[in-house]
Amino acid sequence: MTDRQRASYNKRWGAMSDRPDRAHRVFLERLYRHHRIVDEMLESRADSTRPMLEFGCGVGGVANWAAERGAKVVAVDVSDEAVRVAAERSQELAHPPEFHCADIAEFSFPGAPYDIIVSFDVIEHIPPERLPEVLRALAERLTDGGTLLITTPNCERVGNRLRRLIGRPASRYHEHEREYTVRELRDLAAAAGIEIVCCQGDPLLASGWTIGLPGFHGLSRILGARMPGLACGIVLWCRRSAP
Repeated sequence: MTDRQRASYNKRWGAMSDRPDRAHRVFLERLYRHHRIVDEMLESRADSTRPMLEFGCGVGGVANWAAERGAKVVAVDVSDEAVRVAAERSQELAHPPEFHCADIAEFSFPGAPYDIIVSFDVIEHIPPERLPEVLRALAERLTDGGTLLITTPNCERVGNRLRRLIGRPASRYHEHEREYTVRELRDLAAAAGIEIVCCQGDPLLASGWTIGLPGFHGLSRILGARMPGLACGIVLWCRRSAP
């Protein structure tokens, strides 16, 4: 990660606490969705004593939620400001997450292997040439039978398809290095030794990054809920490939 990117993320996370705007409401709505996913994963895990890993924890909205529910959590992010805020928010927890500020190349993965690894809205921020390295590192730290969950914007979301129809380029949030299609993600996962067990559409993820027309935010969510291929986001449930 470049110094410019790190500064941008630090500024973003430092300003995320009390924003009243629509973007923040969408952020909170997605966070609630992530909480529900984590609850489902924690309830179904086979070994509750193993730690879970959150890769790209931001300000700790998911990591602290899981720790509050009794999970042993290791969480890492490249933004020192995000990790500082996350740690501050965990101080009242009986067993707070173990937060780390590190690039994946420098991270020691304490407590590995993990039976749950989650990464919400992170891979689109990673330079494409580094993503295979990241996916391999996560796969190698997953237990046999463990679950890796990844969410990311859908490059083929309905807003982008409509933009192409009217001759406009696909939209992409300015901090995203690249967004992916489902086919591209399947190829990347297979090369990293990851098997995608289930691929779902997420109508909430990135639902604000559409086409800029009045009412389109709600319309894109409805279409994405009914037709996963048009959803704004992708949810991948993965496990290590069989040797």
